[in-house]
Amino acid sequence: MKKLLFILITINCFAQAPAVEWLKTYGGSEGDTSYSIIQTNDGGYISCGYTTSCDGDIVGNHSCGEGNADLLVFKIDVTGSVQWTKSIGGTGTDFARSIVQLNDGNYVIGGTASSNDGDITNNDGHGDFLAVKIDQTGNILWQKTYGGSGVEEAAHLEKTTDNGFIMCGLTTSSNNGDVSGAHGDYDFWVAKIDNQGTLQWQKALGGSNGDQAKCVIQDTDGGYIVAGYTTSSDGDVTSMQGCYDAWIVKLTPTGQIQWQKSLGDNGCEMIRSIRKTPDNGFIAFGHKGYKAWVVKLTADANIEWQKTYGGTQLQNAESISLTPDGGYIFCGNTFSSNGDLLNIPGNGKAWIVKLDAAGIIQWQKKIGGSDDDYFNSIMPTADGGYIVSGEAFSSDGDITASHGYIDFLMVKLAPDPLSNATFQYENLVVFLNPTTNLLDVKTPNNDIIDQVLITDLSGKTIIRQTQNTNLINTQNLASGIYFLQATSNHKTYQTKFIKQ
Repeated sequence: MKKLLFILITINCFAQAPAVEWLKTYGGSEGDTSYSIIQTNDGGYISCGYTTSCDGDIVGNHSCGEGNADLLVFKIDVTGSVQWTKSIGGTGTDFARSIVQLNDGNYVIGGTASSNDGDITNNDGHGDFLAVKIDQTGNILWQKTYGGSGVEEAAHLEKTTDNGFIMCGLTTSSNNGDVSGAHGDYDFWVAKIDNQGTLQWQKALGGSNGDQAKCVIQDTDGGYIVAGYTTSSDGDVTSMQGCYDAWIVKLTPTGQIQWQKSLGDNGCEMIRSIRKTPDNGFIAFGHKGYKAWVVKLTADANIEWQKTYGGTQLQNAESISLTPDGGYIFCGNTFSSNGDLLNIPGNGKAWIVKLDAAGIIQWQKKIGGSDDDYFNSIMPTADGGYIVSGEAFSSDGDITASHGYIDFLMVKLAPDPLSNATFQYENLVVFLNPTTNLLDVKTPNNDIIDQVLITDLSGKTIIRQTQNTNLINTQNLASGIYFLQATSNHKTYQTKFIKQ
């Protein structure tokens, strides 16, 4: 009698990933890294990070010959061609982590400064939070530093609904300078500033060990969500189970703790990026051990679901954004070729993953060459595609032009075939979509709308309107995709629209 041998073969089956429209590297002969990229009102893009180069695309580096870094801004057009660059800093090490565009077309950059010369004035310690406002061609309008006698390192800056800004990172200062309420080795540090860069309030959060904030967003009630990691189990932190835990803190609009939660087990967990979701919850992204980790949370940070992604080697998790189809997209870096990465084409290590609303992988893409390339920032674009930026160490594979040791890396992906480009309105009628100036909003039964809430793809509240709610002025919105939520008779309706 013959025996039949059955062999089970596991194959990852995913949708087709969008094609690369263009891939560009920028920089000089030394190190150039992009930490953040956004689409601008003119349809192009702006990115920020740091440079140690003094040649190539880099002009005006203040730390040439010093071995340090300048904050670097790159403005490119819709095809990736350079329109202008700006190096900001002094003879110390200065770098940017975030950039936002204002309604007037100007920009505000958040980062860290250790210089006390050149463009940087009044550094209080070994490193300070830095906020810089520049105009549409990169000229400095104002710059401010914040901190104490220790080290302050900024991780993130966001616009706020009062036209100011919120920043987060870490502080090692011991209750001096701008810092008060410090707890331990290093703390979460949150700084609220107005539209001129004046410090309005600050808050140190944590326990007796090390705690570092990685991201901050404004909540719909005007408060703030700050997330990162903690190694403490005292002070503001009520529990910590592993080598470090992800830690989320909800602050009131004036910086008082409303609630805090630790997430994790006996391993190592960190949140690097968090976004507000249309259901009033949050999507958090970071790492759990060696794997990328996505956690869907309710409004009070209870876990709805969580999933890890990657293979048996290291995955670096950097940034997550909402997508127009109700899903998510994240980026980072992977050294794996098994697990979720089995049979994924490409030899690069810079990594993009598209998820549906339940966290199931829809497609993923690896880009780069034989060296260690990273993606640090990703955002959907107005055409239904994506813009992603990071750093390229490679000079082969997908990286066809290399300027030096590390280059700014920017990639534009074509419109996503999974994107719901026709926008099936969910029981909410929106006229003039895409729109330029006005949106006419109606419920199915023409009920009175109590409130309209408009958020961008990062989850940030852009418009909250409680009067004349059927007609929304969108003239001052930047081009892009937005979520609209309308409340009527205790019912909530949601849809999406495009601002051209």
